Amino acid sequence: MSIKITNPALWKPVPLETAIHRMREGANDKIKASRWLNEGVLKPVDVYCYLQARFGPPNGVVMLFTSPSSDNLIHWNYTVGVREEWLEFFGISSRLELIAKTSRPLSDADWQRLVNSLKDDFKKQGPKMSKVRQQLEHWTLFVNPYRRLERIVDDYSSRLKELAVDQLIFPALPRNKQQAQGFRENLDIITKKYYEAAALGTSIRMLAPVLGEAAVNLLIFLLVRPAIKKDQRLYNDLVRKDIDIRIKSLPLQCEGFASGIDGSEKEVRDFLTVMNSRNDFLHGNIDPQRLAFDEIFFDKHIPIFKEEQSFAQWGVVPLVRHVEPEAALKDVERVKCFVEFVLSRLRKPIQEHARMFLKDPYPGWREDTGRPGVLFSDMFVDSFPMEDGFSEQGEDHGGT
Repeated sequence: MSIKITNPALWKPVPLETAIHRMREGANDKIKASRWLNEGVLKPVDVYCYLQARFGPPNGVVMLFTSPSSDNLIHWNYTVGVREEWLEFFGISSRLELIAKTSRPLSDADWQRLVNSLKDDFKKQGPKMSKVRQQLEHWTLFVNPYRRLERIVDDYSSRLKELAVDQLIFPALPRNKQQAQGFRENLDIITKKYYEAAALGTSIRMLAPVLGEAAVNLLIFLLVRPAIKKDQRLYNDLVRKDIDIRIKSLPLQCEGFASGIDGSEKEVRDFLTVMNSRNDFLHGNIDPQRLAFDEIFFDKHIPIFKEEQSFAQWGVVPLVRHVEPEAALKDVERVKCFVEFVLSRLRKPIQEHARMFLKDPYPGWREDTGRPGVLFSDMFVDSFPMEDGFSEQGEDHGGT
């Protein structure tokens, strides 16, 4: 038996009063509910434009409880019906779900028939759908390089602190076979921690200056004067200048600054020191003075050590030379102080917006105006059906 709700041509908008009345009535043994997860079959924007082209703004009950922002679990809800049969469309986060309330649960074949009929009707409603789409604001999301790097650097810093290599105690030389076994095991653990600390310290010292530079470039993108942003050559010239010139140019080339930056400020000087040290890593520069870790004397071919160290200490401890946890973490601190200093030079309203933008991993820009913006809250929440009920999941989307 065919169910009429699978034919879009028969759909009518369900009045809000009717929907509320049915909700108050509660369960109806004659009506069976079934759910369909879109899973990429239909584009949510196509479905939304189609429904608005036919029925106007979203008319579902959920719309009574949504806030006038993008901070909602369900962003839009349409309710259409054919007599006693209903079909609910839900725009949940970035997904699309449908719930049918019919005389019998819809089978997979019923849902497929509905989807095929809906796609066919898209072609008939094409001009009206295009008109609706043209009225929508078109935004493009992009990855925030500053926020991505900040998360990586923060994660590496936490792991480096947990290793606490400065508190590791090398095992004493073994005096028997039993001690020798434990000596090797303990030494392996310590060696692995030193290697990991060296990898993390090196990564942090290479990434920390890039983090600061990403903040400068993101502020240029966000606040640069319109005349420069419209001229691609001027904009490219600005973002390619030496970092110290870019920093001092911020109040000159960008809007929103309450005071200038002359480069003599401690935060700027500390950051430029971090930037300069990065070059040693990038170019593999060899500086014996900076990389020195011990002194040794030779009597012709005979080595004489100045200080007594175990072979394990002599071979492992230098791994973190110039990438010591303290030095790496100090770089991060200097970079974050620098970013905070630059933000403090902005006028208060602009400052708060810039902070939000820097913390948002996926900001966007509007295609027609080029205006950048924070499009979603710092918590992304979604829900989905499971065999034993519904699960709701939240993910930090960009907050601290």
